Amino acid sequence: MPGTLNSFEVIVFDDRTGELVQSNGLMRVGTARDACALAERLAASHAGTLALSRPSNAAVGEVHPVRVLQQHGRIGDFA
Repeated sequence: MPGTLNSFEVIVFDDRTGELVQSNGLMRVGTARDACALAERLAASHAGTLALSRPSNAAVGEVHPVRVLQQHGRIGDFA
């Protein structure tokens, strides 16, 4: 879609006393490939990770649904 920009992000989840919580903030990266690679690396030391794509068209204020590129481990109620 013309004018659509993609933001690629990774979210990390940790298990804190039996409850999954988002660890840190969103980590923004430049490409879908970078997001997937980072999520995969971080999955080794966290309960779960998500690599996401957030398409938007800021010029007209449109935000499209988030697309999960990759999921590793447990992410709780996020999905």
